Amino acid sequence: MDTIKNEIGIIGIIKRIIHKKVNYLMSDHLKTLTIVHMIHLLLLGDVKSQLPPGNKKISAPSADATAMDHGKLRTLIEEYLNAINTITAEFEEQNSDGISDGRFFMKRINGIFALKMACKSSHGKVVLIKNNRFIQYDRALKEKTETTVYSSPMAFLLEKTLNLKEIKILSVVEKDNKIIVTFCKASGDNEGAIRFIFQREQLLAKRPGAIEQWVIFKNKNNLTSGNVTVTLKNQKYASIANEEFEQCY
Repeated sequence: MDTIKNEIGIIGIIKRIIHKKVNYLMSDHLKTLTIVHMIHLLLLGDVKSQLPPGNKKISAPSADATAMDHGKLRTLIEEYLNAINTITAEFEEQNSDGISDGRFFMKRINGIFALKMACKSSHGKVVLIKNNRFIQYDRALKEKTETTVYSSPMAFLLEKTLNLKEIKILSVVEKDNKIIVTFCKASGDNEGAIRFIFQREQLLAKRPGAIEQWVIFKNKNNLTSGNVTVTLKNQKYASIANEEFEQCY
């Protein structure tokens, strides 16, 4: 009889301990586990170690681990972009003016990338990035604007050999076979940022289609909504004549 009383007393103490641990460590749906099962978990080992992976408390990675991961990612992106000579694709762009679509061209000319985006609409815009210049022609207004691209988050593309060591990685997310990386220039407080969405398998294999989308932010300290979003479709490594980048009309 005394033995039974002792066991009941022990179980009561364990119950109180369990309730405290459960409330602190577990999500609501795990709290529905029977108290008997939870007692077994406590007696067999630390409750925290028994939680499913999705409910474990994940500690932040060490600085060395984060730097190593980012270093591998830099190398992966550098190798992919440095291996590209030409890309053609269809694009869809979303910005404050609405949505437009058209043809995208990208080619190394004298070792440096030139980019062109031409809207399908006869009243749409044509954008040309070449020789470190950003040129935009408005077909509807028949007006051309031209600026330098050095302050743009995409300026790193305009190098003969891409080196991302001067690029600061702000975040990296991997999900659904995609690598989403947001970065900016290491210098400058008020400059913008750019977010690339890569298809993981194509990126690793250096196949066309790795760059699925990019988003340009005017302020790297405000990444809640992009100012310009460009999505590429039907990408190919196709031959492009240099004349395609001679004019943007």
